[in-house]
Amino acid sequence: MSADGPVPEEKLIAWITERLERFPAWAKTYQSEGGPARLTQEAVGLLCAFGLAERTTEGVRARPAAARYAVRPEPSGGAR
Repeated sequence: MSADGPVPEEKLIAWITERLERFPAWAKTYQSEGGPARLTQEAVGLLCAFGLAERTTEGVRARPAAARYAVRPEPSGGAR
């Protein structure tokens, strides 16, 4: 999810699919057909249940408490 606005669930599923392919030993329960979609649905469901995210017509939106911890791109060319 992004602090900039809702993220379509398809984009979240694609991100999870990429991670599962990159780390095949991770989350073995979700490595099967349809696994990334199931993992996304379960994760988003938990975040929503705890009030950290909400589903909108545009996708999934991080609520303010979660938005503080959103992953942002690292600045390029700068010192850390």
